[in-house]
Amino acid sequence: MGGFCRTALVALSCAWGDAQYVAAASDGTAQFLGASPIEIVGESGKQSETRTIRFQTTGTPTIQFVTTDLARSAPAGLQAALIDGGQVRITPLAPPKTEVTGISAFEIAINSLPSRYGIFSGEIAVRVNGQPTETIKLKLTVQFPAAQPIAMQPATLSKPMTSASAVLPWSALLAQRPAEGSFPITIPGLPEGVEVTGTSGSVQLMAEGGQGPLIGTAELRPTKQGAVLSVDTSASAPGKYTGTGEIVLNGGQRRLLLPVDISVRSNPWTVLFLVLIGVLLGHLAKWSNERGSKIVSAQNRIFEIEARAQTVRADFREWLGPTLDDLRTKFLSGQFDAILTLATAADARIALTERLVRLSDRAETLRNNGILARISALRGSILGLSDVEDIRPTVASIETALLAAETLPANDQDQAADDVAGPRPKAQAQQLSPGSRLQQQLVAFRAKVAPKLQVFLKFAAILLVAFIGFEAIYLNGSQTFGANPVTDYLSAIVWGLSADVAARTLLALGR
Repeated sequence: MGGFCRTALVALSCAWGDAQYVAAASDGTAQFLGASPIEIVGESGKQSETRTIRFQTTGTPTIQFVTTDLARSAPAGLQAALIDGGQVRITPLAPPKTEVTGISAFEIAINSLPSRYGIFSGEIAVRVNGQPTETIKLKLTVQFPAAQPIAMQPATLSKPMTSASAVLPWSALLAQRPAEGSFPITIPGLPEGVEVTGTSGSVQLMAEGGQGPLIGTAELRPTKQGAVLSVDTSASAPGKYTGTGEIVLNGGQRRLLLPVDISVRSNPWTVLFLVLIGVLLGHLAKWSNERGSKIVSAQNRIFEIEARAQTVRADFREWLGPTLDDLRTKFLSGQFDAILTLATAADARIALTERLVRLSDRAETLRNNGILARISALRGSILGLSDVEDIRPTVASIETALLAAETLPANDQDQAADDVAGPRPKAQAQQLSPGSRLQQQLVAFRAKVAPKLQVFLKFAAILLVAFIGFEAIYLNGSQTFGANPVTDYLSAIVWGLSADVAARTLLALGR
């Protein structure tokens, strides 16, 4: 423990044992003027700042100071630490020219501050003329050197994040980055007695290009050895946001700036939805093209059949009216695939009618009313759109009867042979072996399942291509996908448009 003595009027000081004093008369009083405690601040390894203390005096008293050791009182939880009271230096200021002023002044400082940070407290006992009169409290704050660097980890907090759907789940899983999270900032090697006591709180993050602030939260909270930045970008627009947070050490003795860089991508569900729109548009374009081709093909077939029907003799032409009407009805109702099948049947019905016209001409030449009556009886079958194969046997029998009733020139015999051929005999049912029967069953099963399997494989191929596109343009694309909505979102739609073509290419490779 160190003790000090001072007079108020004489500037000559000396050291004597455990006390320093100035010789003076021992008559008078002294009273401390000022607030207690006396607060002194300094940096480790240096002398503290100097404070001036004053006493109101009467006469010429002898003033002595006895200083206790300074014990660390804050921050709480640290190991005990002391500063020797002998390091406290109290020296008198030079007395004024007139000895009777009524004021004695002293300077107080701590000679050398140790590398023990925090707040140290002690007391200075005041003795006037050898008698204790009062005690002055002393509060010393040892600060971390301002010039000594403090490293944060990370030095800059840069995080990729995503916005999220308010309705659909798993946005963070699809985007492979969080929509909200807490990110720690540590200050390794922080000296004993230096601690984080506060932060700037909310961090203002602004989008690059002056597009406005982050719609969300960015909150910086202190921890014992650093801080935690909690960010929520669920409702944020895509873009790159930057700002600066502040970490406060020892109640403001030191402030650290933390640069924050947050990159926000568009909600992944938006990208998937746009890819799906592209796929649907691709299907619509393909369907429109195919439907247009079917419409043109069906229309051309109807025109061909109508043109052929116009060449039939007028009294027989009316027999083909229902056939033509049925084709037109199917066309107007959009059954274009059915028209292709009906057109084949219509061609066969016209060919059969043309054959009946020829037979009628021959019967009229022979004046064979019986055959003409049999021909007229077929009018109802053709008007009723009966199957041509059901009418052929009757036509063949009419032709056979006509051949019997007429004599044909030699050069018409080949044509007559064709006309007399009549109905083709039905092939006798062949008995199938077990292997052939199994093969037929497999063919029938394949014909039944293949269309459904084709649809499933096409759907799976489209999903595969869409996922590849999602990964290429979104996951492996820009860190701020969606910040340029025209180019970013249009690329997603264009990829969706190509998905159907790519899927059909994959299916073709597998055939």
